[in-house]
Formats: sequence, structure tokens, C-alpha cells
Amino acid sequence: MMSETKKRRVKLGAIFGAVSGAALFGVLYFVSAPNLFYAAFIPVAAVLGAAQMYMTAE
Repeated sequence: MMSETKKRRVKLGAIFGAVSGAALFGVLYFVSAPNLFYAAFIPVAAVLGAAQMYMTAE
């Protein structure tokens, strides 16, 4: 089981990852060719952010 502090950190990591993924989506969508494929970066970045916080020491 995870402690409440670690759960909160994992959730924040997922939120910050999703925000950075959305920013990357916006930049790629408007700077290069408009393609909705770039929206795949949002959940991938959220998972990577949560995984990074999950793997850190408590």
C-alpha cells in the first residue's frame, strides 16, 4: 500500500504530466501540421509523470 503522501505526489505528477502533454500537443498542433495524432501525448505524459513520482523514494 502507498502512503497518503505518496498517493498525493503520484496524482500531482499525473496532473503536471497531463498539463505538459497538453502544452506539447498545442505547440505541435499549431506550429507543425494540424494533426489530432498529437493528442496522444497528453495521456502518455500523464502516465510518465505519475510513474516518475511512484518510483521516487518516499
